[in-house]
Amino acid sequence: MSSQNDQNGSNQGPAKLLTPLGSTPSDSITKRGKAVQVLNTNTASDVAVSTEHQPGGSRSVTEQTSDSKQALPQEWDLDESTSESGISEEDLAARLDRLEQRLDSFESTCYTFLLYAKQLSDRTVSFFDDIFGLGRQDLAQIHDRLGVNANNKGDYNRAIESFKKLVDLNRTASSCYKLGVAYDNSGSLQEAIEAFRGAIELDAGYLDAHYKLAEVYSGMENFGEAVRCLTRATEVNGQNAETFYRLGCVHNARGSYDDAIKAFNQVIELDPDHPGIHQSLGLAYENKGEHNRAIEFFKKSI
Repeated sequence: MSSQNDQNGSNQGPAKLLTPLGSTPSDSITKRGKAVQVLNTNTASDVAVSTEHQPGGSRSVTEQTSDSKQALPQEWDLDESTSESGISEEDLAARLDRLEQRLDSFESTCYTFLLYAKQLSDRTVSFFDDIFGLGRQDLAQIHDRLGVNANNKGDYNRAIESFKKLVDLNRTASSCYKLGVAYDNSGSLQEAIEAFRGAIELDAGYLDAHYKLAEVYSGMENFGEAVRCLTRATEVNGQNAETFYRLGCVHNARGSYDDAIKAFNQVIELDPDHPGIHQSLGLAYENKGEHNRAIEFFKKSI
């Protein structure tokens, strides 16, 4: 770096050049062991910079700043009035040193960011673990977030991988449930069933796990198991209208219309304004053949 070269009195660093606008320098200037020769020509090439590069050395200041000039602070822009006021060579050299230090720092920061970004993409959790020394709980939170994001983006295989690690680190009803959802979304129904059952074993009152387990069985047209799942849920919490509503829908799908009507009536007792209850009850009566009763509930649903 230029500051190190200045301290060591070495000529190995990049030459630094700043030609004030409107001036026509013709002298050879040597500043702290750095030689800069400015040639005044009448051709379109304007200015040539002579630099001596060492292996691994940086580019000249003019090369580094040519593409990012607009991003530099205003203090670095020299106009004709400033140049003509007679800025000393020492001030120019000091400004160039500060500019080069900022550019070197910026370049190093960009390179570091790109390097870490690649590592983060390839092995996110390992990267954070190596840098910060994360504990099990921290790793569990990271896998939880990665799994949720992957699932919501439709990358179910990656979600399953993350949730499996989450379960290994922190086996809870919630982590098992999330793993079951990812399996269900991916079409791995048997694995989903096992995960949802695992969630229920850890927390019998986890109603969402009961609901999802019943949904999987209903999708497989195994209505008997779906009914058993929801019946167990009503035994755990007999005051939840949603559970009875789902139970009534399964009964209706399997053709047990009387049981469906019974479950739907229970919903009305617990929550008369439950969404869709009157239409569902009307469908159950319609399927049973009681058209007048069906019309009665259909009117209420309007």
